[in-house]
Amino acid sequence: MRRNSPSGSRLWLRMAFVCCLVLPGCDGGSGSLNKVSGKVTVDGSPLTRGSVRFVPDTTKGNKSSAEPVGEIKPDGSYELTTNGKSGAPAGWYKVTVNATEQVDSSKPFSGKSLVPRKYNVPESTQLSVEVKASSKDGDYDLKVTSR
Repeated sequence: MRRNSPSGSRLWLRMAFVCCLVLPGCDGGSGSLNKVSGKVTVDGSPLTRGSVRFVPDTTKGNKSSAEPVGEIKPDGSYELTTNGKSGAPAGWYKVTVNATEQVDSSKPFSGKSLVPRKYNVPESTQLSVEVKASSKDGDYDLKVTSR
């Protein structure tokens, strides 16, 4: 099994973090953060790399400017951070999942997506989650299908 290279999905996660640091007004309005962790599966099997991003769903009243992110570990687990702090503000989110497998090591930005494109952007993702002050195991598990 290959490990994620820094030029893979970790690069995306780092870029998102840096963008939040330099964008004006990107304090995220995070206030109190809630622990958010779960497991990402594709057709029932753990996704072994990639990242998740929780995008505030304004259609369901989430006006936060914070976009919590998390790296997917080899066992499929992830934990969100918001502006470098563990957790996410309460509210509804559209969830994106990005995961690629590097096909050619001489081309660091080439890669084969491990999830359908519809999960890569908030406009087409079918994943929606409400972050609450109290949660139980499994509340933030993300089930992706290969179609």
